[in-house]
Amino acid sequence: MNSSYSLAPEMIEEETSLIEAAKRDLTAFEPLYQRYMVRIYHYLFLRVGNAEDAADLTQQVFLKALSSLPNYHPRGVPFAAWLFRIAYYTVSDVYRQKVVTISWDFLSQDRLVAEINPELFAIQRERLTQLAQLLAQLDPYKRELHKNNQ
Repeated sequence: MNSSYSLAPEMIEEETSLIEAAKRDLTAFEPLYQRYMVRIYHYLFLRVGNAEDAADLTQQVFLKALSSLPNYHPRGVPFAAWLFRIAYYTVSDVYRQKVVTISWDFLSQDRLVAEINPELFAIQRERLTQLAQLLAQLDPYKRELHKNNQ
């Protein structure tokens, strides 16, 4: 695989050694944490849009990784992919627990009423309400896909 995320053979060997050492002694996990923490944080920040939540989720991801590390076996999948899979499921759990809400704060009613007629305003408001209801009916995975594709 010739992606920008593929590792050179010596890097794979080093990472494998770090993983095996961390399986025996959890304090040896530190270099792996340092290597991937920023990337995991950015991934989560892009999904939740809040630095504090992203930091909390990053901590959860690495705690889950630490607790699951004894069961980790590469099987041709890079360690980074395993971590990102944990991050994906962690943020998916957050979305599953959230109630979909649409904020009307971005709409200035005075500006809208001045720019459009009341009938058109009512139609737009009704469409947004219907959209919110439809989004609330989607399963969490599809809601997340919709949110990420906006």
